[in-house]
Amino acid sequence: MAYEQDGNFGTISPGVGYWFKPTGSMTINFTGHALSNGTQSIPVSSGWNLIGNPFTFGVNWNDILFSYGTVTEKIADGRTIKDGFYKYGADKNGKAGYLMERYKDKTVMGPWEGYWIYSPMAGELKMPAIPSQPLAGAPELLQDQRDWEVKLSVSTDKSMDQDNYLGVADNATDGYNKYCIFEPPDGYSPFISLYFPVNDQNASGNFACVYKSPLIPNSPKVWDFEVLADGMQNTAVTIEWQGVPDGCSLCLVDLTLDKKINMKQWDNYTYNNGQERVRKFQVVAALTAAETRVANGQIYAWPNPLTVNGVPPEKFTFVNLPSGSVIKVYTLAGELVATIDKGIWDAKNDDGRVVASGVYFFVVENEGSVGKLAVIR
Repeated sequence: MAYEQDGNFGTISPGVGYWFKPTGSMTINFTGHALSNGTQSIPVSSGWNLIGNPFTFGVNWNDILFSYGTVTEKIADGRTIKDGFYKYGADKNGKAGYLMERYKDKTVMGPWEGYWIYSPMAGELKMPAIPSQPLAGAPELLQDQRDWEVKLSVSTDKSMDQDNYLGVADNATDGYNKYCIFEPPDGYSPFISLYFPVNDQNASGNFACVYKSPLIPNSPKVWDFEVLADGMQNTAVTIEWQGVPDGCSLCLVDLTLDKKINMKQWDNYTYNNGQERVRKFQVVAALTAAETRVANGQIYAWPNPLTVNGVPPEKFTFVNLPSGSVIKVYTLAGELVATIDKGIWDAKNDDGRVVASGVYFFVVENEGSVGKLAVIR
């Protein structure tokens, strides 16, 4: 780790971040002078680095350069130093912990703020004395290339870790890839932390963000994660999530209790950690049946079941239907109900009368597909 916990710092160095934990409210008087011009060089070690803004004004992340060897690049490009930096602070409820931000959302490095950044190699930051502009922005980075992502947060009555992500990206591989972001260093006890342990030939460790390749039919993906409750026992721990995508099902598994939670039906899960310091979980993701049928090119009807109550949609739409197909709908007793040639059925028979609630089946002529339909009135 590129940080020290020795309290004998002497003179505070410009551009370096420091932990400061007061025992109570106080006023601090600083002597010396603040930098207002020139370019500040900040050495960066391989691993986590705690840095700060040496100026009295905000600086755009997009103006800060990172150099290693013969390469110089903008830090906000996210090529080497990952798109994700951390501040330690309190949320709106006063719970302490890490807050992760991305360059495109938080475009300015504020004065008197410390940040954790992760670099896989040693180098140097070049920070110019250029005050930030109100409309300055960073590039979109990798955000638009992510297929979907789910945010996981964990909290107790006093601590939180609210910025952890799992998801898929079109050009990601399973295991470590360019989208993965390491978990920041532990805070001061007591603290709560959620992370994804990854053991990969390219990189191993605990990660705050893990992305995998896109889901495919009949092949669920699993994200293992752990919750570390340091310095606390018999504490209520709550895991929350947001951003569950349409078209796939996600299940949270508490491996200690073998308890499964549908993440679309619920948005949080609370447990008592007892004497456990670390608790293990999984998130299992799979394409829904409809998405699997789409991927496989199967013919199916949507919505199914169809609820006819005056609220749209009140018609079946047949998906993946070849052009010119004719569909026949039958009762379970084999009686013909309707013949359809436009891929839509309004739950009426060939005489224009509404059909009763119940289960029917359809046959696609000249193609052979068969399926069931349910009507609810």
